[in-house]
Amino acid sequence: MRWLALCLAVLAPACGMAGQYEIINPVYRVPPQQQPPAPATTTVPPRIDTSQTCAQPIYPADSRAAHEEGTVDFQLLIDGDGHAADSRIIHSSGHAALDEAARVGLAACRFIPGSVDGKVESLWMTIRYRWALSQ
Repeated sequence: MRWLALCLAVLAPACGMAGQYEIINPVYRVPPQQQPPAPATTTVPPRIDTSQTCAQPIYPADSRAAHEEGTVDFQLLIDGDGHAADSRIIHSSGHAALDEAARVGLAACRFIPGSVDGKVESLWMTIRYRWALSQ
């Protein structure tokens, strides 16, 4: 652009074109480079392997005698081999013995591991277990 202005400034008076040109510095807004949207991730959560035996957790004798009932929510980290690698209580039943019995009992089950975009990965799953004396 400066080269053009210099040429016109030098040549225009020699050609009798003084005052007949105008240099406009337009501002071009270059649109920001648009990133393609991130591909959607496909997550398949882990689940209990129903082809394997998964024993129901044993009702703790002290809790049964005390007529304790409740619902516990906990999470299990299921590794790529289908085993519970870690666990944590999310919402207690209000009775530590029931919480622990559900967590330990269901952690012993066999699981089908989850995957992200077709690749097996360790993933958390949430389980709700209801303790009722009618069990």
